[in-house]
Amino acid sequence: MAVCALDQDRLAVDLELDVFDGELSPLTVAEVEFPTVEEAEAFTPPDWFGREVTYDKRYSNANMTINGRPETL
Repeated sequence: MAVCALDQDRLAVDLELDVFDGELSPLTVAEVEFPTVEEAEAFTPPDWFGREVTYDKRYSNANMTINGRPETL
């Protein structure tokens, strides 16, 4: 029987995924909420989260309904 080392990290966060269809496809936005500012500032997102878009107004729902999917995918 083969034996290997198990190396893993577990994220315990309040995570929501917005998976867009239609003209906004294949856009998926991960939204994470934290109970405190300190927890938010201490969070290191995994690589598969992609880039941070919290303050990028192009990714607001209101903007995307008018201008479509941002072209930076």
